[in-house]
Amino acid sequence: EWREDMQEFLWSLNAGVFNPCSKPMDWGVEDDNSRKWRKDSLVKAKQLDEAGHKYEANKICDAVHESMSDIVASDMRGVDKCDCLIMYVDITKHACGTYNEQTTACLQRKPVVVCCKQGKYKVPDWLWGICQHELFFSSWEEVKAYLTGLAHSDAIDHLNRWRFLDQDVIFGK
Repeated sequence: EWREDMQEFLWSLNAGVFNPCSKPMDWGVEDDNSRKWRKDSLVKAKQLDEAGHKYEANKICDAVHESMSDIVASDMRGVDKCDCLIMYVDITKHACGTYNEQTTACLQRKPVVVCCKQGKYKVPDWLWGICQHELFFSSWEEVKAYLTGLAHSDAIDHLNRWRFLDQDVIFGK
């Protein structure tokens, strides 16, 4: 739900949004059916493997890999195209794809805004080492206040990350 809320908010600031749950592409799309298929497939692969049918189990694993490869590729394409990343951290949840996307964005020198459900000072240690703590927030209200200020201020602290391109020049307007 946070993605939809932030999407609406960002649109109100005239910002474009790449929401990985509502992808602007027709490949690498994930849904409940595909998640169920992968889960059921891996249960079947495990059963086959334990029964000594390694070849059949590996064929199923190959299909799961292929399915996830498209999803990963589409999500990473979104990271490549975005100017910044907004990340939600709940330290009680496993979020492996999110951390991969965040690390990629940091390596691309993009700002990564982090909202941690448990509060700024509970952000996992790894993020303190790769992200900028000035972009850590304890609530969505704090994130929105920061982004609103960023959108409406001429005096932006770029943190050596916020660098905007003139879209009119890019698109010949």
